[in-house]
Amino acid sequence: MEEADVVRIVESSIAKKNDSLLASMKSMLESSLTDLKRSHAETADSHLNEIKKLKFDEPHRFKKKGNEDQYRFNLKVGDAIEEAKEACSFQQLDKVHASLEKGEKLLSERQKHILLADKSDFGWSFIREYKRNDLAEDSDDEKKIIRAEARARTQAKQNSARNKTRLSSNRKEPSVLLPAETSTFRQFHTNSARPIPTIQSSTQTKPGSCFASADRDDQGQVQDIFKEGIWKETADFTDPCLQGLASRLQKSVLSARAPSTTSTYHRAFKRWKDFAVSILKGNYLPANPIHVAAYLQHVLESTKSCSSVDSALYAIKWAHEIAGMASPTDNQVVSRVREAAKRILGAGRPNRKEPLSTDILKDIVEGADLSNILHLRNVCLYVLAYAGFFRSEEVLNIRMNHIHFHEGCMIIKVEKSKTDQLRQGDQVVIAQSGGSVCPVSLLKTYLRKLDIDPHSNEFIFRPLVKTKSSYKLTQKNKPISYTTFRDHLAKCLKNVVPDPSVYGTHSFRSGGASRAANSGVNDRLFQKHGRWKSVAAKNGYIKDDISSQLSVSKSLGL
Repeated sequence: MEEADVVRIVESSIAKKNDSLLASMKSMLESSLTDLKRSHAETADSHLNEIKKLKFDEPHRFKKKGNEDQYRFNLKVGDAIEEAKEACSFQQLDKVHASLEKGEKLLSERQKHILLADKSDFGWSFIREYKRNDLAEDSDDEKKIIRAEARARTQAKQNSARNKTRLSSNRKEPSVLLPAETSTFRQFHTNSARPIPTIQSSTQTKPGSCFASADRDDQGQVQDIFKEGIWKETADFTDPCLQGLASRLQKSVLSARAPSTTSTYHRAFKRWKDFAVSILKGNYLPANPIHVAAYLQHVLESTKSCSSVDSALYAIKWAHEIAGMASPTDNQVVSRVREAAKRILGAGRPNRKEPLSTDILKDIVEGADLSNILHLRNVCLYVLAYAGFFRSEEVLNIRMNHIHFHEGCMIIKVEKSKTDQLRQGDQVVIAQSGGSVCPVSLLKTYLRKLDIDPHSNEFIFRPLVKTKSSYKLTQKNKPISYTTFRDHLAKCLKNVVPDPSVYGTHSFRSGGASRAANSGVNDRLFQKHGRWKSVAAKNGYIKDDISSQLSVSKSLGL
């Protein structure tokens, strides 16, 4: 092969390689340009979407917070769908999948919130508190729900208090008696033609102000009941003051029961109402006795609880009495269902905690470091609860001005008690024993170390703050919680008894009562000291010792 042929072959090979290299570089450049264009297009579309939102989503002032929340949620779901559509146009399957997952997560979370809001008594107020801490782990979700419920309840109470304060500040001057000629009421005359004095405000008021000043917080939840029965006649009231009287009358009727009782009854009545409307397709107020009996049978089978049957029955009775109607619960068939529930399910003795003995209480006191303010507070709390037969809420709510020391004893005022429905107040007299577990001496020592003003209304059992040398009371005038009381007691009992779980805060009340009963204290004084409403309630707290039980058979002379 000649040299010219070799050169030609080499040049041809080099030319082919160059062509291949140029084609490869061209392909790479075209691919890079395509990716760059796509990236720019995505960025431009993203910016365009943001601009559209700014340009076309005009700010809207919502009248209701719930509507605003729903509107914003719908926007988030719409954005996720739009992102998925754009990613699909660029064939970016990963982004499509991520956007759809985002939308699915939003909808799943919303469904969860709807169910929680429907279950809670505080509705969407509870959800707003629940969403404040979205970083909680799933394992903590139950605790998160409980805390949110507590915060929503607190917020509702604060809102109610603010409303009451605002309404009370807007009240007019006290009313005065004016002759009927100047009254807005129609004039009524007796046989002697003497006009009846009527009430009218001494200041000029706008129509409806009397009605507006009524506090409607309590009756707001039970307006469905106040629209039935005898309350229908109040709809004909046109005079503003008559309307106000009707509104305040509703509040007075509800005040016949404690707020917690009213709330419990209303929740139970609402469940009956839902059942009557959706299942029975009948009236819930007034109710047909056979319908009520069928509902109680449903409660009996679904809850397996006597207390649930009782709650349903008493709630229906309560609602009919408020509406001025004959109660279907007086029917014999309805009564028999309640009796059957107790017989079928059994009304066993409640699982009460064991009474705490005096010896255990002495061991707690002797094992405590009384120079430590925290230990002294706890010991003082335990001894007072034992000596005064106090319920936990009674002893925790003792204020400084409730205590009066006398020679040989002290008197503690019980401002609010479970059995004192009329809030007349009561008092407990506790003797000074002079021993190591003397309640009077321990309380004096505790109060002296804390240096509380004897005439103040401060709670004596308040949370403590750790200092360098000891403890001091918090400035906030709020008693320690029941949980704190219970937890400190459990810690103290660990070193004293084998099984602390059999004792609780109620063990002091039952322990003191059992010791007094076995010592032969007069029944009347014994019941008064414990503020029991009935002998049966008192006897439920007493655990007779073996010597008292044996005294019965010993007295037979066998």
